[in-house]
Amino acid sequence: MSIHQHFNGIFVISLPESRDRRAHIERSFRRRGLADYVFVDGVTPDAPEVEEAYETGRVKHYPPCFRCGQTGCACPNNVLVPAQVATFFSHAAAWRQVAQQQPGYYLIVEDDVVFQWYAGYILDQCRRNGRLFLEREREEPVLIRLGWAKSKQDHRFRFRGEVLENAERMSNPAYAITPALATILLEQFREIATTADIFLHRQVGRGYRNYTVLPAVATELSWSSGTVSSLIHPREQRLRRISGSSNAAIQQELQRYEEHVQYAVERKILGVGHPRTGSGFLSETLKALGLDVGHEAMGEDGIVSWMFTVYDLNAPWALNKYAKSRYFAHFAVTIKHVRDPYSAIPSVIRENEHAPRSLAYRRKHLLKHCGIDLDRCPNPLEKASLSLILWDRAADAVNTIDHVFRIEDGSKALVEFLKSKGMAGELTGPLPAAPANKDKHYNQQKVDKPDVGREDWERLSTDTKGLLNGFCERYGYPAMFGDAGELLR
Repeated sequence: MSIHQHFNGIFVISLPESRDRRAHIERSFRRRGLADYVFVDGVTPDAPEVEEAYETGRVKHYPPCFRCGQTGCACPNNVLVPAQVATFFSHAAAWRQVAQQQPGYYLIVEDDVVFQWYAGYILDQCRRNGRLFLEREREEPVLIRLGWAKSKQDHRFRFRGEVLENAERMSNPAYAITPALATILLEQFREIATTADIFLHRQVGRGYRNYTVLPAVATELSWSSGTVSSLIHPREQRLRRISGSSNAAIQQELQRYEEHVQYAVERKILGVGHPRTGSGFLSETLKALGLDVGHEAMGEDGIVSWMFTVYDLNAPWALNKYAKSRYFAHFAVTIKHVRDPYSAIPSVIRENEHAPRSLAYRRKHLLKHCGIDLDRCPNPLEKASLSLILWDRAADAVNTIDHVFRIEDGSKALVEFLKSKGMAGELTGPLPAAPANKDKHYNQQKVDKPDVGREDWERLSTDTKGLLNGFCERYGYPAMFGDAGELLR
């Protein structure tokens, strides 16, 4: 019998845009006599369901490591990254297809799979020996592991095939399941607390009839040989494989390798707040204390980034790979920087007008955390005022704030706080006396702050005036408005 005659259906997980991989499947399957198969569209790391899984807490956060359960461990991959979550969703899409089928055995493969020349022979032998594809098990939950990363031991041809029970292999490149098991997998696919292969082959599969075929009848091209790029973690094998290719191809893969995050880091300090309220100044002050805390770049001691006020997979600006997403770093303390709204809000108006990605990022998260749409504000001053106030609320909702840094006069209190935590180093020079980065450039051009006059302030809504006064009272700034709504400044 040929390979396909053992299965009631074959499903190939593949991204629609992966034309080269789909072409590989067509060529490779034709050589092995496999004609009846269906492509299951995979899920990309930037798909809406992946982002939603992170934002709703469905994906397990670091710490601890999802593999060993420890913090600061030596596991090379201690945090679930979007590509791993997307892979989980992709396999779940195949499970949904199988769950709708009649009882039987259904082959699921990834699109870089390669069947060994002896695959049909081994499967025929296992079937004839009554070890696999049993008629009485067609309606039961069954898992058959058929192929994984190539190894000399598991993929060495032997004339006699073996079928082992409860012999764990991470066999996502090629495995078979019954509709009954597919249904169970989907029922248990709730929290994403591990990778798809651990979930399938260890957590769920070992609880039911599960078989592993030796020698393995399939392997894959990304991990084993680097013939194609891995869509989860970039591999050194791939770099070695293309070392003789064009410079552009090497540079593209090298950049992907160097920018990839698969390990969450531990840092001392996270600085959060609203844009244009002193993030650069806080970073410079911490550096003056001997702490390597970058501004929108992760340093050895941490980062100050208004974008890290909330969790998001893609910060609009990031100066190194660990500044892209807060999901991949853990901090000992969180410091919030604040600024007098009377001087800050004109800068925020300028930010909203000249940095649309900044405004879009805040609008997205304020809708989520506060239920307020900044685009519904009647004018730029109202929008900037509400952004400042509501972002501060979001900061408190998302974070445990350990210290508030007033940029006008908070340096001494900041030093005392850091000393109490054993974090303040020796001064490398005088503390900055004025906020850093006060002259903001957009598209490499300096843009002046707008003039906001008394009449503009006094046209603000009564609710917004009350919120601004509340902000000022909370952080020790003079009230902005009197009882009649008049400007007091």
